[in-house]
Amino acid sequence: GFVKVEGDAANFAGSNIRSDGEQIGDGWKGLKPAGMLMVDGALYLWARNAGANGRECQLARSDDHAQTWVWSDWRFAEFGYCAFINFGQNYAGARDDYVYMVSHDNPHAYSSADGFILTRVPKTQITARGAYEFFQALDGNGDPIWTADIAQRGFVFENPGRAWRSSMVYNSAIGRYIWWQGHQAAVATDEEPGFGIYEAPEPWGPWSTVYYTDLWDMSSGDIGLFPSKWISPDGRTMHLITSADDLFAVRQAVMVLADEETPTPAATFITATPTSITSTPITPTPIISTPITSTPITSTPMAPTSTPFAATAASTTSPNGGTPSETLQPTTTVAASTVTPTGASPTAPAPTAISTLTPSPTEQPPLGQQKRYLYLPIAQR
Repeated sequence: GFVKVEGDAANFAGSNIRSDGEQIGDGWKGLKPAGMLMVDGALYLWARNAGANGRECQLARSDDHAQTWVWSDWRFAEFGYCAFINFGQNYAGARDDYVYMVSHDNPHAYSSADGFILTRVPKTQITARGAYEFFQALDGNGDPIWTADIAQRGFVFENPGRAWRSSMVYNSAIGRYIWWQGHQAAVATDEEPGFGIYEAPEPWGPWSTVYYTDLWDMSSGDIGLFPSKWISPDGRTMHLITSADDLFAVRQAVMVLADEETPTPAATFITATPTSITSTPITPTPIISTPITSTPITSTPMAPTSTPFAATAASTTSPNGGTPSETLQPTTTVAASTVTPTGASPTAPAPTAISTLTPSPTEQPPLGQQKRYLYLPIAQR
């Protein structure tokens, strides 16, 4: 189903949108959103599990704010988790007249790949399959080479055996693309997968590591994103939404730019395990019908799914507007490993966790109720 999320990260509420696009089916048995975008007043949705057994992506368009949808008569059989690159509200501040999309190079949404692909399409032709182009490689000047032949696609980011679900947003205040990449655990554990966060001046790189963990301090969930609506005006504070513990979980992230002093944690924070999404301090939980409670979305005729992503998807479609201003030109890299593109495909940053600050309360509350900060150093060259 679809949910409208209103408010800021410290005080938000959600309400169901009844729609003919509602889906049922747990796991890979039903269509589930992978990416959503608004361009010129129209909503576009990439749905995964469009084919058999969790494979393929299919596109849908809504001209009435998600109440009704028109589905494309074609699918990407090659890709399993298609996600738009988000800019500002209604696509404000986009770098050009194209819409960009990323996916791990695997037709299955539940299996990893060795790298990610990047596609683009004119924003006036999003529903036209023949208008799509695919990143092939970087030329000698570091500029992207595009091809209309999907068989000639190349990796825009390599991470052998670990490339999985992801989302990307443009942080206009600092002039950086922020890429959240979930990954499945390298070894079997009782924990959920970890994730990496990367930054670059362009969608094709070069990419540097901002944060990386194989095991987070809670379940990281199988999807995550930074909505542009919840990025502070100076770009330093962002909010990560994940499906951690099968919740609509929100965690504040403070970006520490190179050459800046590491900040002292503020007295306010967001917790990731809520009991109500309208109280203060806010503790985000899955959103259902009014009144909002801490149980997953289960309103009829929607059946519960394993990934309550609707709220997340909706939150990405109503970000604040904004146009990229003069961006910060990076000069040095601090606490981040820079990816140097080689040939047709940039190499993924080494999966090594960098230093972060995590304040530890004197008295630890029960597990799942700790108050957490996440500090993310980011390169400024």
